Amino acid sequence: MASRVCGYCGVHAHFTPAGETSVVHDEETEGAIIYVQAAFSCAACKLLSLGSTDIFAGSSEWAYELVAGEEVKYWSAIGVESWLPDNGGPKIANLPATVQKASEEAFKSFKAGQHMAAILMARTTIEATAKAHGIDKGTLASKIKKMHDQHLILVSTKTAADAIRDFGNDMAHGDLDVAVAWSDARDCVQLMELILREVFELPHLASQLEARAAKRKAQSVPAEQ
Repeated sequence: MASRVCGYCGVHAHFTPAGETSVVHDEETEGAIIYVQAAFSCAACKLLSLGSTDIFAGSSEWAYELVAGEEVKYWSAIGVESWLPDNGGPKIANLPATVQKASEEAFKSFKAGQHMAAILMARTTIEATAKAHGIDKGTLASKIKKMHDQHLILVSTKTAADAIRDFGNDMAHGDLDVAVAWSDARDCVQLMELILREVFELPHLASQLEARAAKRKAQSVPAEQ
């Protein structure tokens, strides 16, 4: 059956259909698309995830029929296209593509139990964040300082970024015999998330709210007689 990194426990495990499979024909396309969904149980933590697949008329999967009691066989034939929850980490608004890619790798590595890789990618994400603001010269330490000097991050955020840099430095320079605990990787990934929300998401959401407030204020001003 399907296997993946669980969006709950972070273990790469087998997933087995649990309960009935929902098969819905799309009315707008006159049934040319079938939406198939089912709950799947993680072999590691037993929690349920939602697996989904869209089947299009004319595809090889279109010929498969769901037979009661043979859900495992059916899903093995059509495959699972998407999962909820996914294992890519939390959604953070307004991330540049390079920063998003690096941060997703950090989240995925942590959930897969690859703690060294998670810390390295968290460190890479901090560097990508600096480069996204035109700070691309010097060491990572100097880049973090410049982000603070340019008021992109707070003092507390600078401290967090420096902590991630310190944890990742040994590994980044080939010292791979350093012991890495689960809690170290967890804290680095969580701090990375907070940094991204402060640098990219908060200003974006604030500007949207400011624009709506200004529009509302303009609409409430009485027209001159």
